[in-house]
Amino acid sequence: FWNILGALRADNVAVLVSTAYMDEADLCDRVALMYEGRFLAFDKPQNLTTGMQRTVYRLKTKTPARTLQRLKEKTDLDVQLFGDGLHIYLSAENTPQKLAETLSPLNIDMEDLSGTALQLEDLFLFLMRETDHE
Repeated sequence: FWNILGALRADNVAVLVSTAYMDEADLCDRVALMYEGRFLAFDKPQNLTTGMQRTVYRLKTKTPARTLQRLKEKTDLDVQLFGDGLHIYLSAENTPQKLAETLSPLNIDMEDLSGTALQLEDLFLFLMRETDHE
């Protein structure tokens, strides 16, 4: 399917694609993120993710749902389930050192904690939560 769309793009044919899969949206020239019938953002995928001033850390754990619940109860971290792990979003005033100090006393099941690239799905989840809080 994406090969066919690529061939159409090469022929300068405009194609509108609707998808719930952010990895597919990353393949498009322009992306419009929508939630509950409202546009949240519109731009090139790489421009959308560079505009978000957050550092993302991926926390790999065997118990992501339980770990998420514990982090929400015990910290003020901005955390989301992401695949089989968690993404922790740090604003400019937070540092990896502060994150380590926050997580250390919680005794959570942590297999790995590492920096990761911000993805389109991260941005969508952030914007969706912001819309819910309006």
